[in-house]
This record gives sequence, C-alpha cells and structure tokens, in this order.
Amino acid sequence: MNEAIQPTPHAHHAPQQWEKVAIFAFGVVFIAIMLAIAIWMPEPAPFPRLVFGLVCSLCAGAIATLIPGQFGLSLPLGVRAVGGIAVFGFVFMAFQNLAGGPIPDHKGRFPKGIDTGWIFAGYIDAASGKYKGDHYAAPVNSSVSDPVFEKGDKINVLANRELIIKDYKSASAQPFASPTTIPGGVLRQVDRTSISIEKGTNWVVMDVVRAGFVGNDQMATWLRIGEIP
Repeated sequence: MNEAIQPTPHAHHAPQQWEKVAIFAFGVVFIAIMLAIAIWMPEPAPFPRLVFGLVCSLCAGAIATLIPGQFGLSLPLGVRAVGGIAVFGFVFMAFQNLAGGPIPDHKGRFPKGIDTGWIFAGYIDAASGKYKGDHYAAPVNSSVSDPVFEKGDKINVLANRELIIKDYKSASAQPFASPTTIPGGVLRQVDRTSISIEKGTNWVVMDVVRAGFVGNDQMATWLRIGEIP
C-alpha cells in the first residue's frame, strides 16, 4: 500500500542575531525621535501627522517580528494580514483614530479693555520674499517655510511676542496705526504694552503691513491681530 505523500512544510526564516539587533535598534531610535518630535511639535499639521503615524507603525511592525506569538488582522473586502504587517496596520489605524481629528484651536484672548494690537512676525528679504531668520507666526495647519499672511487668516503664534500699540501709554492710543508709522521707526516705551501674546495661541489677522528702510534689503512684517470668535 502506497503511503500518502505529505506536503513539504514551508521553511520558516528565523531572524539571525544581527537581524534582531538591527531591527531592535531601528525601532528604539525611531521611537526616540518620534517622542522628541512630539515634545517639540505637539500639534502638527495634517501631513506631518500622517508621516508620524506611518513611521510609528513601521517601528511597531518591525519590533513585532521579534516578539514570539502570532497576531492577525482582518480588514474589509477580505483583506487579512499576520505578523509584523498586521501590527503595522493595527497601529496605523489606531493612530489615525486617536490623532486624526481636527487640530483644536487654542484661541487667544486679550486682557480686558484691549480689542486689537500688533505683533512682529519677522523680517522678509525684499528681493526674494523669503524670511531672513525666524518667523514668529504661521497660518493654522500650515507647514510652509515662508508664509504669506492675508487679512482674515487664522494664525498660530510660534513664539511669545509682545503686543504693540502705538502711543499705548498715552491718552491717545492708536491701536489701528501700524508700528511702522512710529516716528523714526523705532519702538518707544510708550508703545509697549507688556502684554504677552503666548506661543501656541491662535488669532485672526486683521491687517498686514510690510515696510523697510532706505538702503536696507529687509522688510519688517507686522500683523494686527484680533480674537477668533
């Protein structure tokens, strides 16, 4: 009597020691980087947030290959996955569910008696239109390196800025007058409010003024801001 021929089992590749070390190091390094980015950028714009989710999922999937056991994932349309790929899919979907909602507005508020004022947003090169050095505000949910501000934009303040109002400490304060109209173009003590517009707060742009000086290749950008309703 002939014996039934048994199918040859598929060979299972056991990770070698150097592969285990490399995968573990990959996961640890990238998770550390993601933690640092999360502290530095707690509320990223939608596209960076998508990239962070992909990287976190890849790290989780890579590390999962070192953990004994089996993990399966079933998706609509009959799609199934096991092992590291399943962990990747699970973490990515969980990440999107937890962090995929709209980024909340942290609406700034003026002290009582203040309705508007100006903040300095940075210097722009007159020839290229690009910022020279840091800029201190950006449109909400935008990651462009050289933002262009327009009336009505909602902005996020990137660093603490002092609110400036021309002649604030006098009897004739002029909150609608740009700081560029100050005689000599230099801020005076009478124009300083000592009111801090905090980093991370959101405001609406009421007016934009860019101005430079003769013989200078850079222009100062000033934003008149108001509270978001």
